[in-house]
Amino acid sequence: MDWDRAFDLAEEAARLATDVGIAHSLWVPEALWKAFLLNAAGRVDEALQESASGVHETRRQGQAAAMSLWLSNRCRVLLDAGRLEDARAEAEAASAMAQDLGLGNFADATVLYTLLRVAVHTDDREAVRAHAAEVRHRMITDSALLVRNVGSWLLALVADYEGRPDRAMEVLSEAVSTFGQVGPSLASPDDPADAVVFVRLALRAGAVERAAEVVRIAELRAERNPRFPILAAVATHARGLLDNDLTALLRAVELYEGIPRLLPRASALEDAGRKLASRRAAEAVPHLDAALNLYTQAGAERDAARVRRRLRAIGAPRRRTSSQRLAAAWPELTASEVAVVRLVAQGLTNGRTAEHLGISPHTVSSHLRHAFNKLGITSRVELAQLAEQREHGT
Repeated sequence: MDWDRAFDLAEEAARLATDVGIAHSLWVPEALWKAFLLNAAGRVDEALQESASGVHETRRQGQAAAMSLWLSNRCRVLLDAGRLEDARAEAEAASAMAQDLGLGNFADATVLYTLLRVAVHTDDREAVRAHAAEVRHRMITDSALLVRNVGSWLLALVADYEGRPDRAMEVLSEAVSTFGQVGPSLASPDDPADAVVFVRLALRAGAVERAAEVVRIAELRAERNPRFPILAAVATHARGLLDNDLTALLRAVELYEGIPRLLPRASALEDAGRKLASRRAAEAVPHLDAALNLYTQAGAERDAARVRRRLRAIGAPRRRTSSQRLAAAWPELTASEVAVVRLVAQGLTNGRTAEHLGISPHTVSSHLRHAFNKLGITSRVELAQLAEQREHGT
């Protein structure tokens, strides 16, 4: 719970690694942990820059194992940035490399974590079931407590997704027993915003004491680390949920301003809007509208659908929108998929496309696979023909 010291140590370790020339060239955690710390602190842009540098350097040096680790980091940062489609594509790329290289539970705690959480937010039921099966098979029996806790956290989210909050509390029993320990207990590396998710889940299950303990920890962490705004926002949000306190929820909305984490911000707006709807429906609409816009921007269709239902319930329906409506010629695709498709349609290889966009060839392949499925095509020749029709009207 000393985040200033954690950053100091990460900076010192990174300097030492640079001094001996191994900052990005081998599997050492120095630079990688700095990227994870930046992400946990809500400094998403800096975390993405750090991971992009790691991917670039390890690719340039031909260090496949190290590049896979940086891709694992990057998919997690993209998830927390609210770029769900990009996070999924990067995670699929990292997963393919991790399987080839045998990277084990590090990939499980980052890549599988990302894939399952994206599936929950996008309401991809088939993917949720498949990834949950992987978690049960690979993580729950792992010898490392942290990996088991991440696995149980994921299965708890799945149980809650399936409408079984009591089951969620059951699978979290071991993780809950670690709450008093220093260090992460529910996610790896620690995501402070998960405190809010846990409180909501525990309250649904009637586990008020567990919810109160998490709020206590969140408030203590915020008090000890005043230079990190995300911690105060999370603690206030969690307290607002526990106490059903509109003032705290509205304050949390204010505290999230300027923190580039779309989903926690949207969650605070939704919770404030939900509370307002029971008292002053007209004042709830702007909060729910803002939440809907953020969820839609992130591609979190399950969450967006829930907010639409809330708006309809108070007589303020919103027309269905889509986060994929990003390019007139390619309405089915995300921005990242459009960028890949346009370059590949021009004849660039996956490798050249990856260099141009600053991503890995595996990530290009993942974006292409999803684009081909959405467009109903199976070859680059068909893609080139379709691009000619859509972009040049021929």
